[in-house]
Amino acid sequence: MTGGRKELMRKMKNMKIGKKLMFSYGIIIIFYIITVIVSLFGVYNVSKSLDVFYNKAFTASYTAGNLRASVQSIGRTILNTATEGTNVDRQEQLDEIDEILRDMDTNLIMLKEQMPDNDLVNQLRESLKDQKQSREAVMEELKNGNDKEAISLYGSDFEPKAEKTRECLEAITAYSKVNADKYLDRGHEVRQQMTAVILVLSFLILMITVALCLYITKGITEPVSEVREAAKNLAEGNLKVQLKYQSEDELGELADSFRETISALNDYVSAVEEGLLAVGNGKLNYHPETAFKGDFVALGDAMEQITGLLNRAIMQIACTADQVAGGSEQVANGAQILSQGATEQAGSMEELAANINEISDSVKSNANDAVMTSKKVDEVSGLVTRSSDEMKAMVQAILEIRENSSAIGGIVKEIEDIAFQTNILALNASVEAARAGEAGRGFSVVASEVRHLAAKTREASGMMARLAAQTTEKVDGGTEAADKTARALDLVVKGTEVIGTMVDRISGASVRQADSIIQIRQSMEMVSEIVQGNSATAEESAASSEELSAQAQVLKKLVEEFELS
Repeated sequence: MTGGRKELMRKMKNMKIGKKLMFSYGIIIIFYIITVIVSLFGVYNVSKSLDVFYNKAFTASYTAGNLRASVQSIGRTILNTATEGTNVDRQEQLDEIDEILRDMDTNLIMLKEQMPDNDLVNQLRESLKDQKQSREAVMEELKNGNDKEAISLYGSDFEPKAEKTRECLEAITAYSKVNADKYLDRGHEVRQQMTAVILVLSFLILMITVALCLYITKGITEPVSEVREAAKNLAEGNLKVQLKYQSEDELGELADSFRETISALNDYVSAVEEGLLAVGNGKLNYHPETAFKGDFVALGDAMEQITGLLNRAIMQIACTADQVAGGSEQVANGAQILSQGATEQAGSMEELAANINEISDSVKSNANDAVMTSKKVDEVSGLVTRSSDEMKAMVQAILEIRENSSAIGGIVKEIEDIAFQTNILALNASVEAARAGEAGRGFSVVASEVRHLAAKTREASGMMARLAAQTTEKVDGGTEAADKTARALDLVVKGTEVIGTMVDRISGASVRQADSIIQIRQSMEMVSEIVQGNSATAEESAASSEELSAQAQVLKKLVEEFELS
């Protein structure tokens, strides 16, 4: 038994993953089908029990109830017909009784079919036959209008037989109830049995499903975990990885492929390691023995290219070392010559710096003089401007004097007119005094004096007129001279402004020249420092060239240690 189980487990392990899943799903589906079949069987049994319950027990009980209601309805209708007398439509009541009787016949036939070969049904049948004779007798009396005889016959004969019929129906109802309880109990038993069977099957299916899931999960996760761990170690650079999982399924094939990959990587890494060690030992003519495959062909080609490049580089280094050795000697000689030239340049730069300092002092002096001249020109320009303004004020005053002279001429003319009028008045006064005789002699003397004053006033006004005319002529001449002087002063102002602008430009140019000379002097100092630095650098370059020549010889000896192809 144990050997067979091991063989089954081995076959399951070597089975393809798809077949494993199909096998597991097949078992689960088979048990599922079994469960469905059992459930359907249980449902069928329950349904069958319900059909029997309904078609026999329940329907028989229902039919018996209808018969019992019909018996009671017949008795009630007969009593109503007999007691209500002429107020009742007897024929309608009798037709209703006939309809009830037809329903009872139908229900009786149904009851026979539902309860065949049953003594209670036979008893009911006999009781209904007995009741029929009494019922027909009562109905005959009712048809004849004998209500009292009908009631008497109903109480003495029909009602006892009807009671017997009701007892038979009650017995049938009780019997149907007992059968119904039996069928119901049987349905409950079937339900419990099917529930137990389904639970057991469900538990078995669950256990088998869990076992298959665990087995398949373990069969997949364990090798996948082992391969994943190996891949993780491989990604971390650990090529000493061992996979123990072996199988004939897809995961076993994956493990075999992974082992082959690790083996190939080990071979490639060993080949690269040997190549690098050979190159490190100076064997630049190394060729790997391992055959690279696939994308690793590029790695083999890269190693070939690296060794080839190193081979050519070392050969070029050897040639370059010879050239460096020769060039370093030439550089050393040139550095000596450069050092001597730099020393001479330093002396020339010092002389040039001294000359530039003298020029700088002269330019500074010129700049200061230009600044002072600019200030003086500004002062003279201000004075000339003020003189021009004063001259314009004087011209304005002369114009006002001319206007006043013109006004004086008008006044003199008025004075002459007044003197003329005074003279006429004096003549008139003299004439009147002569006419007056001795009485007007004193008045004549006054008139003579007035005429004399008028003549002097006229002479004085004439002199004032001549003086005013002369003043006007002089004012006109002074105005013309003042205008010429003002225009000349305007020209002088403009000239001083131009001179001031030019002097400002000269002053600015002198200042800029002084600044430029300062910058030139600073540049010369920097050039002097650079020349001195070049001299020192030339000396250092000469020393470095000698050292470079020595290192080139050492490099040449090192290159000779490599094995070149």
